[in-house]
Amino acid sequence: NSTLVSLLASHPEAVVVSMLHGGVGEDGALREVFELVGARYVGASGPASRLTFDKSIATPVVAAAGVRTPR
Repeated sequence: NSTLVSLLASHPEAVVVSMLHGGVGEDGALREVFELVGARYVGASGPASRLTFDKSIATPVVAAAGVRTPR
């Protein structure tokens, strides 16, 4: 949304704490927008969020790192 981008640009000292659930709030898309406009934010990166959003992909990655996962 251009309003969000304008707001972030007008407050470069701001730190975004995103609290959106589902879809854009969790799949990394919004975080990648933050990265593109240079906004600081709390939480995982866009690519990390995208990876963990899909549990069928995240579970084997986490298991390969040695973390026990449910079946």
